[in-house]
Amino acid sequence: MRKLALTATAAAVVSLTLTGCGGGSSTSQTVPSPSTVTVSVPTGQASAETTSSATTMVTLPEVAGRNGGIVYDELKALGLTSIKLASQDEDDKVVILPENWTAVKIEPAPGTQVRSNQTVVVTLTKQR
Repeated sequence: MRKLALTATAAAVVSLTLTGCGGGSSTSQTVPSPSTVTVSVPTGQASAETTSSATTMVTLPEVAGRNGGIVYDELKALGLTSIKLASQDEDDKVVILPENWTAVKIEPAPGTQVRSNQTVVVTLTKQR
């Protein structure tokens, strides 16, 4: 009898749990169409432009000779989401703290416009 009571109780719990999981109604929302936003930056600095499809285009700045940490922060502030740091040095192959490195170049080249999700590679050196 006790086994039957436990089985009935377990069946009731499963039944209640399953009925609480389903049957939700879906709702739809109207989202306003995106607008165009343009950000202007003084000449000689990098710029970013947001288009109507919410894709950010970024003009890559010149980085040679600048501190790697500052370059990285600037690229992040411009909206880039895929920044890779590479070493040109034979002895130091992995960049751990970009603040201790100096930028040598950026790829694609400075002045190139890229999508914010495109991979950008900054090559750094510890050599002075």
